[in-house]
Amino acid sequence: MKFLALEEWAAASAAYDADSPPYWHAKIVPDAFTALSGVLWSASYILMANSGFKDKSYAMPIYSLCLNIAWETVFGFVYRPGLLNQIVFAQWMVVDAFLVYTTVKYGRHQWRQQPMIANNLGLIMAAGIFLALSLHFAAAATFVPVIGRRVVPFTAWILQMFISIGSLAQLISRGHTQGHTLGIWYVSHLLRVLVQMVRLLKQD
Repeated sequence: MKFLALEEWAAASAAYDADSPPYWHAKIVPDAFTALSGVLWSASYILMANSGFKDKSYAMPIYSLCLNIAWETVFGFVYRPGLLNQIVFAQWMVVDAFLVYTTVKYGRHQWRQQPMIANNLGLIMAAGIFLALSLHFAAAATFVPVIGRRVVPFTAWILQMFISIGSLAQLISRGHTQGHTLGIWYVSHLLRVLVQMVRLLKQD
């Protein structure tokens, strides 16, 4: 198996652009949901960053943040989905910087009972992002030749489930709501539904 499947990605993208579906909405509707999903992702990230600074905590589970940064890198700038999507991905990564900052700066307090973690959050984040990059590159190399561009919504849906489950576990383990708000939960729930709809609509 090749490390990158860029030729297969280029072929799938060309086929998608050249395809003439029998119904006018066959591309417009999924793309519209993708755009709306991107707006909601952005809103969720901004709300998380704002809550982190306000509560001196962090909202997104560490493993989810590592997976998201890696996903945005791989499917935003290696397997490029188009200029508009690249702009959206770049904006997400700007907000990611604030999420990483709040995690490293304020996470020490959340992990004060585990000094080894509390004192090495930066290193843990770096190692987590490296591991997540490896996983996403492997997933892309494996599945792009099989399902083409659909690997993006499929993997996004899996990451969204990880965020939802991890956030619930985080609330339970912390015993308080610092770093979280109802706004984040509303956006996240709506976002999860939209991502699932995109996943279904993009299936052949």
